[in-house]
Amino acid sequence: MLQFYATGSFPYYYCMIMADGNLPVLDILSSCHEAAWIHGLMLSFNSSVRRLNGGRLVTSRYFSYALMHACIQAFNKGMQLVGYLQLTYDILTRRCTRAQMKNVSFVCLCAAHMLKALSMRLSRAVPKKDSEH
Repeated sequence: MLQFYATGSFPYYYCMIMADGNLPVLDILSSCHEAAWIHGLMLSFNSSVRRLNGGRLVTSRYFSYALMHACIQAFNKGMQLVGYLQLTYDILTRRCTRAQMKNVSFVCLCAAHMLKALSMRLSRAVPKKDSEH
């Protein structure tokens, strides 16, 4: 299992770390934060890993559409986000067989980052109370 980290501001820093330690297996400093570009990096990395150990990866990463999209496509042979969400829903509602899940890599989102993103979006949508009241 790998953990995928990224900064949320320019310049972007991407880092993949082995889940059981602090060993970075991929480190990138970039001016780009686009799903297609990240997807290319993931495909290249995933191809090398599978060639070496034939294994399946499960990634854990920050909440970012670009990273989510890139990881899902790279680790699941071009699967689109909608198809991934449908498959995940089918698995959770027990409408999926083990054979259908066999070669799927799953994206695990960091709960703290999910809550922070939700909190920031809610704070923009809900007007702040006047401090005098």
